[in-house]
Amino acid sequence: MSIRIKSGFSARASVSPLSAFIALSTLQVDLRTLTSDSTVRDQAIRLQWLESNKYPKAIFVANAVEGLPADAVQGQPYTFKVSGDMTIRNVTHPVTFDVTATVSPDRITGEGTTQISMKDFGFEPPSVIGKTIVSDPVTLTVKGVAFVSDGS
Repeated sequence: MSIRIKSGFSARASVSPLSAFIALSTLQVDLRTLTSDSTVRDQAIRLQWLESNKYPKAIFVANAVEGLPADAVQGQPYTFKVSGDMTIRNVTHPVTFDVTATVSPDRITGEGTTQISMKDFGFEPPSVIGKTIVSDPVTLTVKGVAFVSDGS
């Protein structure tokens, strides 16, 4: 099953060099915009498990980067780890993403993946009539582009 975010994705970052830029980043996702291949599943996840009307945002605040060289070369993909705190349903736990990113003069393009346990964030894996419809732990993948500016 694949869940997409239609809208409601935002990120904030500042500072240089690149590792500091990433380590001080905040990523927010509007959970009310998650969709899958089943509208019935989407409604159940929003209402019964994520309770996204009550807790609309998932927030990841990065606080450390490991394995990214200080002399990153533009155009070259790099694999590294970004650690921070993930908050879902007002419950916060440490999370580490495995990230692959490429730096160009005006942007950073990348993808990060981690696994979280729904139970850590205060809810059981979704099930219908005793049959689990989403496995736990869940793999989260974030793909994105961050545009770099000189602050002017």
